[in-house]
Amino acid sequence: METDEYFEPLLTETNLIEANKRLTEWLIFYNFNRPHQALDYLTPFEYYQLQVKQKKLLPMYLTLSAGITRVENNVFYDSRRAYPSGGARYPSEIYIIIRKTYDLRPGLYHYHVRTHSLEFLWPINKTKIKQAFPSQKFVSESRAIIIITSAIERSVGKYGERAYRYSLIEAGHIAQNIYLISQAIKIGCCALGGFNDKKISELLDINIDEELPLYCIAIL
Repeated sequence: METDEYFEPLLTETNLIEANKRLTEWLIFYNFNRPHQALDYLTPFEYYQLQVKQKKLLPMYLTLSAGITRVENNVFYDSRRAYPSGGARYPSEIYIIIRKTYDLRPGLYHYHVRTHSLEFLWPINKTKIKQAFPSQKFVSESRAIIIITSAIERSVGKYGERAYRYSLIEAGHIAQNIYLISQAIKIGCCALGGFNDKKISELLDINIDEELPLYCIAIL
């Protein structure tokens, strides 16, 4: 079992109540007060304050929910991210439809995790968004829509048919991170399972046989 240097002493604790107390303290420390390499050695709380001050809430969402948290031996393919992934295959890809605000031009973006940057792909008109998300009132109210897909072949080579199951679990982890961040900064979000797979694939210009749209989250 891989452990963090601050977590390892807890594994020797035999008193369950005391272990749970110390674990809670460790989690609070890790999630709020411990400097992180991926955050330029700021604590998450310091990073949040900086992003709010600079009005860069969207980059914060992506860093804390799906960004790189650790790089081993300065090798990207030995990196770890803000969510667990079976075999560290990381099949998930993240796209963002910007509808308004965030100081970005409206349109479709792809999150480039290696450089922690947003790649502008193309403009998207409201009609195509409505076709992709029929009868979803939260879409019309949203400032942005985060779309999680899975390039599932990255996992199939190791896990075979179970790769599909693991990709669903992974998307759920990312979405939960987004919910936790939203709660922390008092911004509304809503998970969307009701979308048209074909229209989403056309919107993203992806081949559904190679990359599956799995989960969407409206940021309100």
